[in-house]
Amino acid sequence: MVDKGFTFGAFRIAPHFDIDYLSSKDVDYYYGVLPNEVTLSRAAYNGKSTFNFVLGTEVDWSLTPRQTIRAEFGVTRYGSGITNSPIVDKKASPSVKSFCASCAQAGWLHPV
Repeated sequence: MVDKGFTFGAFRIAPHFDIDYLSSKDVDYYYGVLPNEVTLSRAAYNGKSTFNFVLGTEVDWSLTPRQTIRAEFGVTRYGSGITNSPIVDKKASPSVKSFCASCAQAGWLHPV
C-alpha cells in the first residue's frame, strides 16, 4: 500500500493506492462456475490469478489522543481473472468502511 497522510488539526486524510494479488485458487472459489452450475446464460469458468487495483482515501478524526474514528472510501478495479467470469458484470466496485479505534474499549462504539 502506498499511503501519504496529511494532518489538519484533529483530522488526518490519507489517500492510498493498493495492488492486491489473488491466486487462481481464490478467484476460482469466489468467481468460478462449476460444470454443474452451467446454464444457457452462464458458461463454465475456471478462475485465473489476477491483480486488483484499489484507489481510496482514509479519513481519521482524533477524538482524544487514544480514540480515533476512521472512515475509508475507495474503489476497486477488478483484474481480468475476475471480470472474465460470467457471474461478474462490473469492472469496479466502490467501498465504504468505518470503525472506531479504541472507542469500543471506552464503551462508545463497536467496530462496524
